[in-house]
Amino acid sequence: MQSPQCDRRNRAEVTKVAQVCSLDVDVTVAVDEGVLIPAGHAGELAFAHPLLRAVAYRRMRDSVRRSIHAAAATICQSATERAWHLAETAEGPDEAIAAKLEDAVHDLVAAGVRSAPSHLLSARLD
Repeated sequence: MQSPQCDRRNRAEVTKVAQVCSLDVDVTVAVDEGVLIPAGHAGELAFAHPLLRAVAYRRMRDSVRRSIHAAAATICQSATERAWHLAETAEGPDEAIAAKLEDAVHDLVAAGVRSAPSHLLSARLD
């Protein structure tokens, strides 16, 4: 499952998450090689193609993937995105995370967003 906000990331956020997780990732090299491309606002990056993102994500060990989501949850500005990242850190059912996801769904519905809540609820059920 993919975060509603995961298509674009600020270069500083990508670098910080990599550092927190002790990953050997050079964002500049990824941009130079065309894996990450400038997108949206100044400083935002996105994978050049969704398949590149999928391959990178699928090739990670589960423990690395969970640590990346945990680090990302600490820097998210949005409570909804933070809840999604926390859900991706869980190794099994977690009532506290489920409550955060439910709160995020209520916030999105109250804001008039109708498509994202199903993503969050499915994270709660996985």
